[in-house]
Amino acid sequence: LELERGRHPHLVVEDIAKPPPPEGEGELKEVVHTSSGCRCDAASKCARSGRPFAWCEVQNTLELGEGAQGCKVLEKADTDPAGTSHELIHEDQDGTTPKAWKREAHRFWDYCVPPEVQGVENEAHKDALKTAHFNCRCAPRPDVLMHYEHDPEYMDDNSLNTLRVPFKDRLAVEAMLQYTRKHQEKHQHASTSADLCVKTRSSGGFSVCPVSKECAMDVATRSGGQAPSSWFAGVGA
Repeated sequence: LELERGRHPHLVVEDIAKPPPPEGEGELKEVVHTSSGCRCDAASKCARSGRPFAWCEVQNTLELGEGAQGCKVLEKADTDPAGTSHELIHEDQDGTTPKAWKREAHRFWDYCVPPEVQGVENEAHKDALKTAHFNCRCAPRPDVLMHYEHDPEYMDDNSLNTLRVPFKDRLAVEAMLQYTRKHQEKHQHASTSADLCVKTRSSGGFSVCPVSKECAMDVATRSGGQAPSSWFAGVGA
């Protein structure tokens, strides 16, 4: 998985997965929420569509005159923490945009978790939250936090300066700091999986979470042994 800044090319309109036709009259379509607080458009299915993560076209509430409604990719935050643009383009757009496309409203995508995939994850790991990225789930990573929180290289006086933490671990560390504080506030009450999937100082309005060690090891294996990122995009509450 290429999660370093600016390594993903644009996603294209032609790759948008279409939902299956309704099985009966009046069938209600499940609303799928996305990492930056949007909703998947009714004409777009949350699916991988050739990527290592699930995504969908977001409902453009701006075009409906309803405002952004908290959807960050519609609020000009259309580049995610990994430097990936969330504006959809057409497949053969190469700098000379046809007039028909110039008249077309801007279209955007976002990370999402297919409901059926989350259901399978719940069967395998009770109450776990699936990430948008393939074969991963949110999980506490105190080992990642401990690696940085007492190292003078990353400290300002007695506080951890997360901006000094390498990008591949920064969002996991920030999420773990929030998770730890929330756990302390709850005293003896256990924190939930939802507490792991949060917007952080550096996430730019996208929900992210630390991921399980098994996931990180699997990513390293499939990427030729390269050091994996310890965070992935999720869908926060």
